[in-house]
Amino acid sequence: MKREKSIDRIIDSARKIQRAKPSTSLFDKIDSALFQQEAQVIPMYWLRIASVAAALIIGFNIYGIVHYERTNDSVNTSVEKDSSPLISNYNLYD
Repeated sequence: MKREKSIDRIIDSARKIQRAKPSTSLFDKIDSALFQQEAQVIPMYWLRIASVAAALIIGFNIYGIVHYERTNDSVNTSVEKDSSPLISNYNLYD
């Protein structure tokens, strides 16, 4: 019973609250503020510099991968030709 009265009291107090009404010029202020802001334009030379830098990075990566594969293949073939097995007998406890 006491709980229902407190709930009714809260609902009644919420009904008495007036809704907030914005001023009539608020929309005009927001609209003018949006149109006053200018879009930031990136100069064309910065885009060219970025594209050249990206091309250089990609080119160096490709060169590095190709160079690594070539040196890795030559090392592997030379090791395979010159190496003799370190352990000829795999029986550890003879």
